[in-house]
Amino acid sequence: MSLDNTSNLFSALFALHSEESLIPRENFLSEGFAYVLRTDQVACAAWLSHVLKRQINPSVFKVSTRATETDPLDTHKVFPDMQVEGSLPDGSQLVVFFEHKWNSPCDPNQLKKYLRIADQKARSYQKETAVVFVGSSHEQTRDAQSIDRLKKRAFTWEDACEVLEKLPNPTDMR
Repeated sequence: MSLDNTSNLFSALFALHSEESLIPRENFLSEGFAYVLRTDQVACAAWLSHVLKRQINPSVFKVSTRATETDPLDTHKVFPDMQVEGSLPDGSQLVVFFEHKWNSPCDPNQLKKYLRIADQKARSYQKETAVVFVGSSHEQTRDAQSIDRLKKRAFTWEDACEVLEKLPNPTDMR
C-alpha cells in the first residue's frame, strides 16, 4: 500500500496490522516520519539535503511507505520502509529508498537488495537514486556502513531529530 499526499497519519497507522505477538514500533516510526516529510516540504528538503550531502530545494516529493519493489537478482519482492521520489530543479528525477530500524538488527543483505533496485532504476529510468539507512543505535549504523556505498548514508534517528529541530516555523508534527 502506498500513501499519497492527502493521507491521514492515523489512517496510515491503523492500516498497520501485525501478528499479535509483534508490536509494529518500527512501522509506526516510519509512518510518522513519512507523514512529517509528506506534509512539510521544508522538512523533506532539509532531510534529503542532509542525507544526500547537497542542497535540495523544497519541492513536492512523493513520500511512500510500504511500496513494493522487485530485486532484479532474485525477483523477490521487497518493501523499503520509505521511498521519496520527485523532480529536481534541473529536471532530473530522484528516487531515495530508506530502510528504518528500531530494535531489530541491521541486515546488510537487505540493504544490498535495495542498492540493486536503485541501480536498476538508475539505469532503466535514468533517475538519480540513493539508499539511506536510519537506525536507533550506532551499532546498527556501523553495520550499515560496512557496505561501502552506505558509509556516508547511514544515520541515527537522533540525526533526523537534529535536522528537523533546526528548521524555522515548526509544524505541530515536528
